[in-house]
Amino acid sequence: MKNKILLSAAILAATSSTIFAASETFQAEVTAFSEPTITNPTPVNFGKINPAAGSICTMDNAGALTGDCIEDGNTAGVVTIAGLSANTVMNFTITGDATDTALSYVPSADIAGVTFTNGTSSTFTTDGSGSDVTADLYGTLTVGASDLASGTPVTTGYTVDVTFN
Repeated sequence: MKNKILLSAAILAATSSTIFAASETFQAEVTAFSEPTITNPTPVNFGKINPAAGSICTMDNAGALTGDCIEDGNTAGVVTIAGLSANTVMNFTITGDATDTALSYVPSADIAGVTFTNGTSSTFTTDGSGSDVTADLYGTLTVGASDLASGTPVTTGYTVDVTFN
């Protein structure tokens, strides 16, 4: 009889599945950063410049001018970066329009006392509440190879790029 019980237990063990196992599926979660918005509430304005080819006007971060220009409504510009996530490292790049032949603008910007120069990507970190960040814009403006038309307003572009680090 002992052999019958052992044989029955062996058959039962070989044919039954494990009854003490469990399996569950769960979800991993993430929230994507909000895309920042960039506005230009105060455009950079170099006042008036000598229209002769090669004239150079330099503006400092306070809006003061030196070189071949005079003060006439000049002001350092301001760019506001909003919609930022808290405690996030961001890359900031400001680049003048390299294709403009009438004017060459080599921009600089200050964010919280850190200076960013033309085409160089640098980083800043948002505060604990994701507050808006402002960048003060200034730099150097040069008249291209041809004289400008006297008394005519002339513009040149620049790009502000803010990305996640």
